[in-house]
Order: sequence, then structure tokens, then C-alpha cells
Amino acid sequence: MHRYSLKWGLMISTGAVALILAAAPMAFDSHSGRLKSTAALAGSAKASSQSHSTAGGGVASANAHAAGTASGAGALTAADAGASAHHEGTGGNSADAPTTAHAGATGNDAATDTATADGATSASFGSHGVVGADIDLVTGGAGASASGSPSADSVRDDGTVASVSLDRTSAGDGEVHEHAP
Repeated sequence: MHRYSLKWGLMISTGAVALILAAAPMAFDSHSGRLKSTAALAGSAKASSQSHSTAGGGVASANAHAAGTASGAGALTAADAGASAHHEGTGGNSADAPTTAHAGATGNDAATDTATADGATSASFGSHGVVGADIDLVTGGAGASASGSPSADSVRDDGTVASVSLDRTSAGDGEVHEHAP
């Protein structure tokens, strides 16, 4: 009797192993000479963004930050941030400081994809036609981009208007740092 129970036990356990191997996606690896799992691994992705703006005293400033990371096949993420500041003074004086940032990442099995974008703009006006504009954009990664377009106007004593305006973009791995006038 023990002989038959041992025989049935071996047949059932052998059948279970064969079923498990048949259900699992496997392929022969010619380099190692072994079976290798071809199961798809789950991808993961994360994204974050933040922005801030202030205005007053003849100055408008804004900044935006976006970051994304994706790893594994099928992982995809994107983050967008934007901020805009506006200050209106007396007699036609004004300052505007908009900026945007975008970070997109697409995962794959070979490497983790990351993107980071930062944008900062400011514009100012003062008495007697004094104006200024600044822009700082820093981007890293294929899916990164940032832009900004600060501008300011100020009325001079003679009634003419002094103006300044910048409009710049950075994409991929790049930087833009500019001051006007």
C-alpha cells in the first residue's frame, strides 16, 4: 500500500511543478544555459511641483519647480508648475513676472528617467523711468522645460515710458540666466 501512495504522491508533485513552470513566462537564456523569467516588472513613477509668487513695492517675482522620476517599463509621469505676479503702481507703472516649469519622465527596464525644471522671474519699476527684469531657468533631463517672460514699464518725468521685457525658454539639459537692462 505504501508503494501506491508514494507513486501517486510523486505523480501529483511532478504535475504541480510542470504546471507552475508552464504558467510562468520563461525563456531559455543562451548565455547562462538556464531558464530565465520573462515576467514584466512593475514600473513606478512619482512627480512633484510647487510654485510661489509675490508682488508689492514696485517688484513682482515668481518661481516654479517641477520634478519627475520614472523607472520600469510602462512607468510615465509628468509635473507642471506655474506662477505669475503682477504689481500695478501709480501713473502707469507696472511689473509682471510669469514663469512655468514642466518635468516629464518615461520609465524603461534599462534605467531610471528623471527630469527637473526650475524657473524664476522678477520685474521691477522705480521712479523716474527705472525698470529691470531678471530670469533664471535651469532644466535637466530630456523631458524638462521651463519658461519665463518678465516685463516692466515705468513713466519718466517727461511722460515717455521706459520698458523692459524678456522672454526665454530652456529645455532638456540647459540653463538661462539673464538680466535687463
